[in-house]
Amino acid sequence: MSKAAKVLVDAAKTLTDAGNTLADAAMLTVESTKTMAEGAIKRRGLAQSYASRAVRGDAARLNTNASLLV
Repeated sequence: MSKAAKVLVDAAKTLTDAGNTLADAAMLTVESTKTMAEGAIKRRGLAQSYASRAVRGDAARLNTNASLLV
């Protein structure tokens, strides 16, 4: 194999390695985004739960206050 062909083979290997590295980085980005989305969904659920509790608590306080007025 000529020297030029060896250089081209080495360049192709280097490009393949670079492509694999980029693919790995893309997969890490996807996993990170997925993890962040899951966290956001959990936080939304907690926020809804807290809001629901607050509404129930306010209703209970209003009922208590109304009964005190009677």
